[in-house]
Amino acid sequence: MVKLWQILVLVALTAAVSGCCSVCNFSTGFNTGFDKSTFTLSSYEYEVKEMTLGSDSKLSYTVTANGGSVDIYLLDEANYEDYADNGMDWDTDYYDEANPSVSGTFSPGKAGTYYFVVENLGDEDVQVTWDISW
Repeated sequence: MVKLWQILVLVALTAAVSGCCSVCNFSTGFNTGFDKSTFTLSSYEYEVKEMTLGSDSKLSYTVTANGGSVDIYLLDEANYEDYADNGMDWDTDYYDEANPSVSGTFSPGKAGTYYFVVENLGDEDVQVTWDISW
């Protein structure tokens, strides 16, 4: 009779070899993270999601803005520090706008820490939903 632990080991090894799911990240072809959130951005405020991307990573997103439009930036670590310090000397690796909804992808080209920023530059509050995977 096969013992329970032998069955569990067999299942775990099968999952590891086949890349069972994107959350486990046993296979390089799957995402390493995701975030789906809804929040309200007041005028001239932003929300940010920090993530680590490999040089061959792909970030996919959908952003929906109800009540106005929002700007979307993907910044590397140095540019995010300048942006967060309200500096004028920052550059975006990627830009998009949700008015009212947009989907897109980004591949960084170099590994590092990146920041997905959604900013409301309008005069009214905006309800934002983002669905990000990387």
